[in-house]
Amino acid sequence: DTESARDYVLRTVNAEINDYLCEPMVRTMLLANSNKASKVEFFSALANGFGNRFLYLNGGLNRFARDLAQHLDIRLQSPATRVADHGDHVAVTWQTQGLDPETQKATACVVSCPLPVANRICEGYAAILQPLNEKLDYTQSIAVGIGSTVVPDARAFLVQLSSRESKEIAVLVLEHNKASNLAPEGHGMITALWETDAATRYLAKDDATIIAKTLETVFKVFPEIKGYVDVTHVTRWPLALPFTQVGAYRAIDAFNARINPASRVQFAADFMSAAGQNTAVEFGTRAARTIDSAFGK
Repeated sequence: DTESARDYVLRTVNAEINDYLCEPMVRTMLLANSNKASKVEFFSALANGFGNRFLYLNGGLNRFARDLAQHLDIRLQSPATRVADHGDHVAVTWQTQGLDPETQKATACVVSCPLPVANRICEGYAAILQPLNEKLDYTQSIAVGIGSTVVPDARAFLVQLSSRESKEIAVLVLEHNKASNLAPEGHGMITALWETDAATRYLAKDDATIIAKTLETVFKVFPEIKGYVDVTHVTRWPLALPFTQVGAYRAIDAFNARINPASRVQFAADFMSAAGQNTAVEFGTRAARTIDSAFGK
């Protein structure tokens, strides 16, 4: 974690490898160009992108949330405002939109929100959260969903783009190739994810402007769907992914090392490793086991 992905590839190989291998992979992982990302992101992309299978949850990722809601008390539009460790219990305060704040006592608590939020609401944990919060920012992105009445001519589920090919779009996700139930038969569905600097410039612009700029790239890659787009949807993502620039992973490692396994507040969040579902599963499981070991009966 001592140099950018771009600097590493230029030092060890050449610019062409950066432009057409390193940067597209880093942009897919982080939604940022290779000159802004730690070389660890490139190593992670290589390790995950070659020789592995990619799995997708039947029914879409929202199936997990729906199934979870059948067994737990889930509160929407109810952001937590305070997590306080009182030694013999944890008190969590939240406020549902339009209602008074509520507080509930618990044996322990798992915090899984973005880093700036965790740093703000977790009382007594500034010593471990603040140093990381000062080092680790988040990328911004815009996700544009594009539906078409014809299927794009590609079997891939990802099209990775370098900044030479598109300043704005980092990656195209062909959702209809991920699972058969994500788009109507004979239709295509693409998610275009914006690179962080471009997204920052466009976040405040109207949907029509963002869609028009997105389609410029989409039609270059898939000219066969021009004239057949029937659905578009824009989602602005002001906190997208932990922005792991040079040195960030050393700060993340220091944070993880400082977590007290005997604490009633544990963490399972995107800022604890490379962001993704594997990190969610690993650190969620780790937090659950830690709490069970310390406080389980």
